[in-house]
Amino acid sequence: MDEYCDNEHCEFPAVTSVPVWDGSQESCRWLCATCLEAYTIGVQYGKYVARKDPAGRAPGNPVSQ
Repeated sequence: MDEYCDNEHCEFPAVTSVPVWDGSQESCRWLCATCLEAYTIGVQYGKYVARKDPAGRAPGNPVSQ
């Protein structure tokens, strides 16, 4: 375990590691609690955007957003 968060703009202690896709290989990055929350929100948003249809509608929502 790394001692500090791998985010270059953060100096808090690391609490957990998360998987990241680094070009052609999967690796892990150590994050503090604050950066972990931001990472989790970003992953959830990315999965939501990926599920939208080409017209930009969310699944189950007939009205364009």
